[in-house]
Amino acid sequence: MQFEDYFEAWGPDDIRLKGHRIALEDVLDLYASGMSAERIVAYFGTLTLEHVQAVIAYYQSHRDELAAYLERQDAYTTARTQHAEAHPSQGALRMHALRAERQRASAS
Repeated sequence: MQFEDYFEAWGPDDIRLKGHRIALEDVLDLYASGMSAERIVAYFGTLTLEHVQAVIAYYQSHRDELAAYLERQDAYTTARTQHAEAHPSQGALRMHALRAERQRASAS
């Protein structure tokens, strides 16, 4: 199996399934949680069993390389979440205010 047959590197730490916006780690997270390849196909709806099996095969033959990649993805996600929580957007602030207003209205 060639990497280029199934995957596209959108950046140094952004591997996607070719022809999809689905990231490698999205499939691997489901696989690591115990989901079967068939259930992963059903979950995404646009992937074939061949796609999912390619991700699993690639993972099994490149564990060390992908372990480092997944750690970087987790660190990036954690940093982005912390930044978003510390610096909410105007839209997020409005949503929080609306939620609080609705809770006050339903409590009275």
